[in-house]
Amino acid sequence: MHRNFDPEDYAVVVKLRANPPTPWRWEIYCAGKRLPVEQSGVCFASRGTAHTAGKEALARLLDRQLRPAAESERSARSTPAFS
Repeated sequence: MHRNFDPEDYAVVVKLRANPPTPWRWEIYCAGKRLPVEQSGVCFASRGTAHTAGKEALARLLDRQLRPAAESERSARSTPAFS
């Protein structure tokens, strides 16, 4: 995990990237980055469906980013300090 990780820096964007009947794709962007950090491998029939799937993907991404920090904090608290 990055030192200055902030979940508020991540957002789901839905874009029209293909031809009908399934033209919609979600992409996850991080503030300050030009390219998406993650994008759907499939296209969706509606913008709403793509957005819902993108929000679920964002939740999984944030969980992966936050989990190592929580584990590292727990291990730091449980490690005895030596003098």
